[in-house]
Amino acid sequence: MSGKETADNKLSLTEDHFSRDTEEEKTEELISTSAQMESTIAKHINILRNITDENVKKKLVKKIIELRIKLNQLNDINEQLYVCGHKLMPMNETKSGSQLVCDQCLKRSKAKIFGLKKSDNYLVVCLFCQFVVHRFCQTNLMRKCPKLVFEESALNYKQIYSSRNVILKICPEVGLSNQEFRCAECKAVITYRNNSVVIPARIIHNWDFTPKAVSRSSLQIINYIKLKPVLFNITELNSMLYGLVDELAQIKGCRGKGFFCELCRDKEDLLFPFSPNIANCVKCSAVYHK
Repeated sequence: MSGKETADNKLSLTEDHFSRDTEEEKTEELISTSAQMESTIAKHINILRNITDENVKKKLVKKIIELRIKLNQLNDINEQLYVCGHKLMPMNETKSGSQLVCDQCLKRSKAKIFGLKKSDNYLVVCLFCQFVVHRFCQTNLMRKCPKLVFEESALNYKQIYSSRNVILKICPEVGLSNQEFRCAECKAVITYRNNSVVIPARIIHNWDFTPKAVSRSSLQIINYIKLKPVLFNITELNSMLYGLVDELAQIKGCRGKGFFCELCRDKEDLLFPFSPNIANCVKCSAVYHK
């Protein structure tokens, strides 16, 4: 039996083995850890020693080189997983196939698929705030992850999801000329990113859920807190909200803070201490219709 036949039996090779990209990709997806990668490389090296056919040997050597490059990059990712509070993981593929922009260098990626084969040019994304950055840009990030900002503020306010980290005033419109048409954060020339999101301040003050254009840093903060238990004191921020928005009276949590009129006992009309149409007894704090 020739060396080529021995290699074919051990690897189960066929003539089109190295051209079957789909099967190779499925196999590589299973190789997710450094230990698995090292074991696979060792098996390929042992098989290579018994091969005499030069063509098969060249293809196998190329495969080993690709696996070693992938192993080195995988080790680099594991060593620098957390940067400035960001938990960065590689992006394997874009959902829409469109080009993404690095939040650090503001350059677009040339590839539609971002995998370990793209060397340092592939993108990584923060699992907490969706911060997107090139692999070679992640060592010197200009922006902390909102998760780290909230955790640091917890040392002062004793509450990790404090509303003090969120701007709760609707700022007046200011022209970009005041900041010389540059980003207020990184001073780079402003590029239109078309990012919009529902703004907490507009909900509290105007009950407005219309997405508005925001900066990338604001977008990442809102992406992080939108599913977190951030507490807002509505009585201090907008005491009229419960009286103006009928839907809030139907929420059980809000209804638990309301009162019935002590005189007419109308159970359909729930009164709140901050409502404009009520009167309070100065002695017993009972609530009545005016």
